[in-house]
Amino acid sequence: MKSEEILDDIIGKKICFAGRCAGMLSIDFDNGSEKDVNTEKKEEIALHVQTTWRMVNDTGVLFASSDIFEPSSSNADNEDFDWDVQDANLFDEKLKLWLSNSDYYVASYELGKCGDLVIHFTNGDRLEIIVNETGDVEC
Repeated sequence: MKSEEILDDIIGKKICFAGRCAGMLSIDFDNGSEKDVNTEKKEEIALHVQTTWRMVNDTGVLFASSDIFEPSSSNADNEDFDWDVQDANLFDEKLKLWLSNSDYYVASYELGKCGDLVIHFTNGDRLEIIVNETGDVEC
């Protein structure tokens, strides 16, 4: 299946989960249908990003991939800061705040010649994913 076909499937979908596994961004898009609480499948499509990315809107950068390695406001003075502990870094803090502000639905996307991807949400925010590899590798 081509990238465009997969991406076409996220149009109109709601983010039902966003988080990270170590330094990888993970976003799950819900198909909007009722889920059986006894099943583990909660998303229709999951996007895993292992390259540079940022969430932006018209005011600027909301949060970005490098925020994963910065301490959260509650850990700013922690000399033993461990970025990989959940809720310890700036990304975890900003993502939680972002998710609490709205439901996010995909309005459209742009796929660049180099594989860069911009996902536009209905509230005006957008996820910009920048390919930072020269070979044909998974990002």
